[in-house]
Amino acid sequence: MNSWMAQEIGDTPARLRELAPRWAVACAEARHVVADRPQRVLVGRGSSGNACTFYSYLWAMTSGRGAAEFRPWVATQPDPGGEWRDAAALVLSVSGESTDIVHAASWLADRGAKIVAVTNSGPEDTTLARRASAHIDLGVGPELAVPATKTFLAQLCVAAGLCGYPLDEALSSAADCIDTLLAGSQISRLVDRLAEVRQIVWVARGPALAVALDAALKLQESAGVLSQGYSAAELHHGPIGALDECDVVFLLNDADEPSQSLQATTTVLLARGIPFAVLGDERAAKRFPLFPLPLPAERWARSLVFASASQQIALELAQRLGRNPDAPPGLSKVTHTL
Repeated sequence: MNSWMAQEIGDTPARLRELAPRWAVACAEARHVVADRPQRVLVGRGSSGNACTFYSYLWAMTSGRGAAEFRPWVATQPDPGGEWRDAAALVLSVSGESTDIVHAASWLADRGAKIVAVTNSGPEDTTLARRASAHIDLGVGPELAVPATKTFLAQLCVAAGLCGYPLDEALSSAADCIDTLLAGSQISRLVDRLAEVRQIVWVARGPALAVALDAALKLQESAGVLSQGYSAAELHHGPIGALDECDVVFLLNDADEPSQSLQATTTVLLARGIPFAVLGDERAAKRFPLFPLPLPAERWARSLVFASASQQIALELAQRLGRNPDAPPGLSKVTHTL
């Protein structure tokens, strides 16, 4: 694996260990800036949007309040005259220059929202950062491959820090788990089973749903493979009807024991003859087909390991299919959408 994507995946554990203290301080400062704003608004696209989903679960779990996803399209319409003075908007953009994200942040700021911008750049280096009340620089270094890998994991860490979760021990443990995964052969063995698969579906509940969504995105953009991500509950509301023995379902289980949701989903998959495997701890799989992963004790940090595993799967599958994962056709690192 000598692509940029491979190097950036391999670089991630070191960045987690190195940057955890800095992220903790930056997140504490940002929390102080927006402490007077009870409402949270989320703005992001692609992997950044998936990191917003992660934040929404952690914020609800720590505050008891839901966060609202802001649709950038709204900022292109005639002004209804609303105010956002009770809101802090968490705006995620690795480049800090995605057109619709910057415009949405400016629109919210003009109406009274405080902006917490998370970019992979300094506070004066991007348009988004300059509009912010608080700015967090991921600081993971250049990411040259189009698929977001180390920046996505960094965004998950910052999301946790902004919700008040301690970072140092959790990230050190997650980094050790990812190093173990990188040094092993589990990913290659799993990809061996995907050669003739028509569609790969990722399923999770809670914060890990963000990783399920991003795992599908990574396969779509790097390997050109049909893939979707769903919550376990949403899967039963129709999408499962499009699956059969030609597909495979990966269930991300971040719990220590099998959940009722996991059991209900696997029961339906078995009845319909749909191949599946549970990714997680051996204790959580019991009688289900298992792809074991080393996982940290902190439950939210297990999503970091799931994310790295899914990135490694996408990378290896792309290479086996003869695709360049660094530069997928028609895609670029900075996306200019309106």
